[in-house]
Amino acid sequence: NGEYTISSPYVAICTGGYGGGEEALEKFAPSRLGYVCTAAKSSTGDGLLMAEAVGAQIVNAESITYRTIAAGVDNVGGAIGLHNAPSAGAIIVNKEGKRFASEIGDDEALVLGIQAQTGGVGYVIMDQAAMDARYDVSGLYIPGTYENLFTKADTLEIDARQLVATVEEYNASVEKGVDEAFGREKALSKLETAPFYAASGKPSNHICAGGILTDGKAQVLDADNNPIEGLYAAGETVNLAYHPLCSALTFGRVTAEQVAQRLAE
Repeated sequence: NGEYTISSPYVAICTGGYGGGEEALEKFAPSRLGYVCTAAKSSTGDGLLMAEAVGAQIVNAESITYRTIAAGVDNVGGAIGLHNAPSAGAIIVNKEGKRFASEIGDDEALVLGIQAQTGGVGYVIMDQAAMDARYDVSGLYIPGTYENLFTKADTLEIDARQLVATVEEYNASVEKGVDEAFGREKALSKLETAPFYAASGKPSNHICAGGILTDGKAQVLDADNNPIEGLYAAGETVNLAYHPLCSALTFGRVTAEQVAQRLAE
């Protein structure tokens, strides 16, 4: 309904992260472009762009935690994490139907491995037993979410013959108790209970640990480390928000106390 100008002597930026904002990523963290994002769809980095426009320091913006694999759209929030699927027995293959890394143990190696595959995509492969163990939607998950996410393995563009060979080889390793191909040590269980399911995914941006530089009073700092009058920030939008809820609760309260005190003067 048009633009509005709202004036206030005090403003708090609490707009969340930037892992799903293409403009913010391109400006502050270009190395993290091309990832999907498991944060909220609102994690577009608008707060960082606004803060920088008035002289705020943006620091450590490349510090973004990740999920090894998630299903979503590049540079957009709301992706669904698949990173826990291997704990239920799933394996991850490429378009050619081959495993390329241990699915559990070395997250960085798995992320780099996925990015090196055709299309930068990995496919989580589960049998019905693994699906039942990990994706029981009766409790924590919205009914239908994962049923819609996973499809029958033979409906995706994966080399079917090679996939069968890969599963047979993996099952043989499980019988031996040793993953001879990649050294996976945990959640070794056969994939043998039909039907089989697959979901494609990519590494994801998750929590943004960099952002707007603030002081202990939640005041936004300029390039000379001086507070910008009347401007505060809290939550994932600030630097070192390794757990954004803690940052939001702590510095949200600090901001309120600071503003209340100044209004009372």
